[in-house]
Amino acid sequence: MLYTPGTYTASAEGISSTITVNVTFDETGMYRIDYDLSGETAGLGADIGPEITSRILEAQSVDVDGVSGATVTSDAVKQAVEDCIAQALIVNAEDDAETEEETEAAETDAAETEAESEASEEETTAGNVETEEEAETDLADGSALYLAGTYTATAEGYSTEVTVAMTFDENNIVEMDADVSGETSTWALIDDDVVAQVLEAQSVDVDGISGATVTTDAILEAAEDCIAQAMIEEDDSDSASTIIGGADTPTEIYLTDNSSDAADAEDGAETEESDAEEESGAAAYIPGTYTATAEGISSTITVSVTFDETRIYRIDYDLSGETAGLGADIGPEITAQILEAQSVDVDGVSGATVTSDAVKQAVEDCIKQAQGSQE
Repeated sequence: MLYTPGTYTASAEGISSTITVNVTFDETGMYRIDYDLSGETAGLGADIGPEITSRILEAQSVDVDGVSGATVTSDAVKQAVEDCIAQALIVNAEDDAETEEETEAAETDAAETEAESEASEEETTAGNVETEEEAETDLADGSALYLAGTYTATAEGYSTEVTVAMTFDENNIVEMDADVSGETSTWALIDDDVVAQVLEAQSVDVDGISGATVTTDAILEAAEDCIAQAMIEEDDSDSASTIIGGADTPTEIYLTDNSSDAADAEDGAETEESDAEEESGAAAYIPGTYTATAEGISSTITVSVTFDETRIYRIDYDLSGETAGLGADIGPEITAQILEAQSVDVDGVSGATVTSDAVKQAVEDCIKQAQGSQE
């Protein structure tokens, strides 16, 4: 444990006022900084809060560059934060001794676990060889584990919805993106580590990241949903596989050549699929990424939307010109709404109606581009 969890307060002299800063810690790091810069120069020091605190949270240190043009105010903020760090930091010798004992115990447990794992690995080698042989046979037979494509899902994180997009070929997860931009700044840095673990394990059965359990669990929950959408479940017969999809993914049947009427059955399946899409109102898109802009409350908002043949599966946006703390922060929520609905017919974000409407307008423009004039 590096810090004593809690919120600590300190002050330092700025260019024209005494600056007060509150820093909140969990056991491993800073995850929130609040400040009062109202007494500093308007348009200069009074406005640096978001930028300087973002740098400190990302670095988990005050060893960062200040904001150009507001050096005195920047230094005062860093000085106050450094004071809070000193208050929260655990340097007690007794605690250090306990930590050392805990580390030694953990190393002993790890050694025992490694020995047990090696024994277990030896016992299951024959079974693993058999499983690999069976997998090779399945691939030779043309069977697949997943319906190739990109799938999207969301789950509740610590402070916002986390959106995950996963791309599959027939037998592997080949790509995974996690949007945790709305989470606490410190925890928002974890997504690459979790994604790397999932891609390496080809499973959501991974350790995650210590100290960011809620965000980690949200990423893994959404990833599990994507896997469920893509998964092909073998039918009782040898002639068909059923695609198990999410709520907005139609169930489809794909017949193999084992049936003497395979060609006719495939034509019938395509007709049924087309009918199902017409009944469900599913749109057909030209795969790719499309860009559009719309006027927000204080800036021109640019949105890029990526489509596969049947759905929107990624939305990127630039809301940096909108009002800080309001429109500038709605991206994760409004895009999660649109991705879940697969439509711009959503509520938007309360308190940021103009920005929400601009995002929806730009996404709607992208949808029209992707629908295009298809042959």
